[in-house]
Amino acid sequence: MRRVKSRLRLEPSVKQKTRASVKRATPQKPRKVYEKDPRADLFWNAKRRARKAGIPFTITMDDIVIPSHCPVLGIPVFRMTGSKGGGDNSPSLDKINPNLGYVKGNVIVISGRANRLKADASIKELRDIASFYATLRRGVRVTGAKEIT
Repeated sequence: MRRVKSRLRLEPSVKQKTRASVKRATPQKPRKVYEKDPRADLFWNAKRRARKAGIPFTITMDDIVIPSHCPVLGIPVFRMTGSKGGGDNSPSLDKINPNLGYVKGNVIVISGRANRLKADASIKELRDIASFYATLRRGVRVTGAKEIT
């Protein structure tokens, strides 16, 4: 036997009233703070992640310095406005040694792209990847790979 979903049909005026009350009841994040100082976004998100992961968080807003260019990739760093989530050029707070947590001297701001590239890779894995692609660029044939023309 097939189940039939019943739909409650409301008059348009009732729908509008319901939507309006839901919008009023849903608190909006105060974006003005983040627009004035983009470090605030990095700071509060890192603090929330640290609390959730149970790792130390002792940095202050002054410990976060957003450079004009990514120190890893050299691309410009700027905050995307009006879109959810960070782009390649968005500033991203990185822990130099993840085991230490967010403590003074252990954080640096890099581009979102650089942070995603190094996400779970070890230094050896990053070197292996760089070495592999450097070898390919020189035109050396690697087992299972085609030559670059």
